[in-house]
Amino acid sequence: LRWCLNADSKAACTSALCIQTDMASGPTDTPAAKRQRTNGGSSPTASAATVRVRHILFAHQQLRQSDMMARRIGKSKTVQEAEVLALEVLEKLLAPAASRDQQAFPKLCREHSDCQSAAQPGALSGDLGWVSRGQQEAAFEEACFNLAPQSYSDLITTSRGIHIIHRLA
Repeated sequence: LRWCLNADSKAACTSALCIQTDMASGPTDTPAAKRQRTNGGSSPTASAATVRVRHILFAHQQLRQSDMMARRIGKSKTVQEAEVLALEVLEKLLAPAASRDQQAFPKLCREHSDCQSAAQPGALSGDLGWVSRGQQEAAFEEACFNLAPQSYSDLITTSRGIHIIHRLA
């Protein structure tokens, strides 16, 4: 990009766009040290500093302490009832019809989630935003960072209840 080198340093704005045109050469052409730095060593999902997630929380009445972020008392009396309900919702989310419907998650979240985040409008229902390491409980964090973008977790149990996590990015 020769024009970048000739740009006026006193100009208010200077920008550049780099485009790779040779897509045939993949990561096999890069040195091992660079591959390790860019991929974080193992999997691409493990190297992310932050992830964007949303969730559906199934609280139950056997929780040790009350949840300050709960929008309502859990419908389920026991952990088993919460798990059964969570599995039913997860099956709906994984159904082929739901994968094509972008409103399936927000609709099910508003209907079933016991978290205050479910009351957010539209597609933001259940959205926790960008999550960094160390912000959530260990089980929740591990699930978030091990998910691939646009995928759902299995049932995750924390001190707040049972979660279904959807990683957005």
